[in-house]
Amino acid sequence: MPKQTVDDFDKLDIQAWSRTGRLDPSKFFDGVSEVPGRRDRSVLVDVQEDHVVLGYGILQADRRYKQVKVRVDFVFTPCNYGGKRPWFLCPGCSRRAAALYGGDDFKCRKCWGLAYSSQQVGKLERSVRRAQARRIKFGGTGSLVDSFPPKPPHMRYKTYDKMVKEDDAVFWALAAGIPPPPTARKSRGRPRKS
Repeated sequence: MPKQTVDDFDKLDIQAWSRTGRLDPSKFFDGVSEVPGRRDRSVLVDVQEDHVVLGYGILQADRRYKQVKVRVDFVFTPCNYGGKRPWFLCPGCSRRAAALYGGDDFKCRKCWGLAYSSQQVGKLERSVRRAQARRIKFGGTGSLVDSFPPKPPHMRYKTYDKMVKEDDAVFWALAAGIPPPPTARKSRGRPRKS
């Protein structure tokens, strides 16, 4: 049975809050990240000097809401080129986490045992996603039926031809319903001495 994914839970992202200037003390805002097509509840965030207070409601079995207030501490780590990066301290395990995910309470991904949706796909799906991303990067559409986008001006022909060949392999593997053959990766270092 596949694991639940982070997409199934409400997400509180402290680094997104910091980028948008909402992590200043005495700020008060709705903190749940927007998930397309999903908005179960509102989580009010009251920012203090070294922690946030989360306020939200839980629907109980008797169909009444129980109001909950939870204190979640956070810390900052220095960045290499100046500045600082905020992290939640998970209420479940005290580890640093950029995001907390919520059910009845908010904990890190490890505490909930969650996976990312990309970890749940097979080889064929992963190959299709990579081919679509490559096509979009080169200015085409994500459709594997359309012709491959033209070669970018400064790309070597050998590299471009290799990508077209990989794209064709993914297309025909998708048509046959089997994973494409693995691509040989060139070693980037010197050969090892034996």
